[in-house]
Parts: sequence; structure tokens; C-alpha cells
Amino acid sequence: RLASSGQGTSLAMGDPCTGSSLWHHAELPSEVSEIRFSRDGKRLATSHQNVLLIWDADTGRQLRAFEQVPERFNSLDWSPDDTRIVSGSPSSVSVWDVESGRVALRLDAPNRSSKVRWTPDGMRIIAGGEQIKVFDASRGYKLNQMKP
Repeated sequence: RLASSGQGTSLAMGDPCTGSSLWHHAELPSEVSEIRFSRDGKRLATSHQNVLLIWDADTGRQLRAFEQVPERFNSLDWSPDDTRIVSGSPSSVSVWDVESGRVALRLDAPNRSSKVRWTPDGMRIIAGGEQIKVFDASRGYKLNQMKP
């Protein structure tokens, strides 16, 4: 499967082998800035200006919405076990519990945080901006900091 965002506020899922459309949403809350499949491929996360949406990848049904007002989501990543999502915005990094939709941790973000990623073992979160910071993923404390 291939997830894509067209111009503006649309989102589509298709089969790249056959070219067939599996589902399509034409009117989302705002432009899609990032699309990420969960590690197991069952869900899809999309980031928009100040909302993060979780979708069923097979049906296109929206499962959950996380709001981060007033900041824009710049980046997101699923945890290796698909239970949490880390999001980066200009001044914060948040770890969301996917089931409850609540923020589990707020991390001290680098200035102008642009990218966030989990390490493959799920033990750490890396946030990059004007600085790169490494956090303990379970407690949120900073382990290291460096300049890019």
C-alpha cells in the first residue's frame, strides 16, 4: 500500500502494483505535513497544522485526533511497539499514548525542533533542531545534547 497526500487537504491510500485506489479523503482539517505508517502497518498517522490524526490503514476510518494548540506539528514517529507517537513542534516535543490520546511526556525540545525519531530499541527519543537532544523514552529526562 501507498499513502499519499495530494495538493491541499486530501489523503489517499492506494495499491502501487495495480494503481487502484483503496480509499480517499478529500477534505482534511488542513494540509498534510507528514504521513507515517505504524510499524505493524495497521494504522497511519498524519500530521497537520495543529492536529495529529490516526487512521485505520485498511479502511481509512479515522480512529483518533490529538490536538496541540496553538503549535504546528513538524514531525512525528511511531514507537517500535506502536503504543506511542512522538511529535515535534517549534518549541516542544510530546509523547502521546495512542490508546488514550493523552500526552504521556513533554520533553525539553531543542530550539526550532524539526525532526523527532525513536531509536529502534524504543529506549530513546532523538529530537533535532538547532541542537540535537537525546531523551530517555520512558521517563523523559535528557541523556545527551550536541550541536549538529
